[in-house]
Amino acid sequence: MKPSGLGRGRAATMTTLIPHDTIRRYETLTLNTAPTLYEAEIDGWRVRASGTDTRRSNSATCISVKHPVSMDATIESIEAWFAAKQQAAVFRLTQALSPPGMDARLAERGYQYAVDCHFMTRPLAGHGTAALPEALRIREVSPVEGTSLLHTLKKMDADKAATELKRQQLWHGSQRFLTLHVADALAAIGLGRIELAHMGIFSMHTVEAFRGRGYAQLVINALGQWGAAAGAHTAFLQVEADNTSALSAYERAGFVPAYSYWHRIKPSQSLA
Repeated sequence: MKPSGLGRGRAATMTTLIPHDTIRRYETLTLNTAPTLYEAEIDGWRVRASGTDTRRSNSATCISVKHPVSMDATIESIEAWFAAKQQAAVFRLTQALSPPGMDARLAERGYQYAVDCHFMTRPLAGHGTAALPEALRIREVSPVEGTSLLHTLKKMDADKAATELKRQQLWHGSQRFLTLHVADALAAIGLGRIELAHMGIFSMHTVEAFRGRGYAQLVINALGQWGAAAGAHTAFLQVEADNTSALSAYERAGFVPAYSYWHRIKPSQSLA
């Protein structure tokens, strides 16, 4: 059972309208476009670990339970797998795909709810990119340079940044890393990756001094133009439900919530 009050509003309503197979496809796409250092399949769950802060790459996500299994046995197998990787077990849950009763069982075993997120989509057709004001310019950078810039902006420590760069370099599909500059100052950054005609948007970050000016939307629109030209028809991204400023920016860019997901962790564990 989903925690009381979780996922209320538009995303919860839309979840009931979206076929489960569509949500399964989206979940598969978002995991595939976020590489991980280690992965296993356990009872229909994709279990992933990287030692970084990216939740999709450091949690267990149910894609399809193909045969009856003991819920406790599955939880214990996943916990053992994470323990072998010296990481805390984190479960990433959706109302549509997680086994009935799994959320309640995790709660009974001491896991606490954490981090409610929305999966948002928008069609790429019909979203043109207007000419930039003269003071602004968008530049493509290499994945290594873009990742390094993001880590600097987020003030990530050196060891974690090195691990995160190693994880990102596991992606070998189509991608584009863009930066937006105001004069010579970096203002915003974002990454697009394409798989099966869908473009995932990641690593969005706006420098604090430039927030509230619509620069993230300009980066998203430029990524969308590239994605459409490369054959993608739909863009997707994830955002924390309580990040109201980011939600508003993505809605202005044409994204709408498709469904929600959340995490379960034990009280002694933390989720960055």
